[in-house]
Amino acid sequence: MADIDVVLIDNFKEALRQANRYLTLGLFSSLFYLTLSVDPAAFSSGNVSLPGVLPPLPLGYARLALGLLYWVSPFLAAFALARAERVGEQLLKSNEALFKAAASFPSIATTRVHGPRWVVALLPPLLFAIAGWANHLFSLATERLVLLLFAVLPYLVLFGSKLRRSFGNFGPDLFGD
Repeated sequence: MADIDVVLIDNFKEALRQANRYLTLGLFSSLFYLTLSVDPAAFSSGNVSLPGVLPPLPLGYARLALGLLYWVSPFLAAFALARAERVGEQLLKSNEALFKAAASFPSIATTRVHGPRWVVALLPPLLFAIAGWANHLFSLATERLVLLLFAVLPYLVLFGSKLRRSFGNFGPDLFGD
């Protein structure tokens, strides 16, 4: 195997790892946002400690931070998946068998079973929409429906463009993946 193929495979795997991180970040931020919205009394101290380097935040700021994480995550995942596609195209041109082997890397985008991809792309907007309705952020008023569409659109675009099918368009085999 040529040195350039080794670099391409490393870049391919790293792009898929980054996409996994961003997709799970979006899922967990929407889940935590829903928890904060439905039962704010559970956080009786009034401060919420988020994972990472942030100090404990007041409830309103924690919701804002989680909302931003939720909304930015699909864009970052789409950038990482676009990088994986470009590297995959180069691998496919140089060695098709090597590309098929690299596309077997365990990630959300390469899994052949539809469920994991659908969960990380469709569950976050559903959870966020429920939390928005609970907070009276969304309603049937026109401007509030536009806000709801603005909130869920990045995930729907990500699902339609990148995660509707497995990476490389491989379907499930006899064992499911």
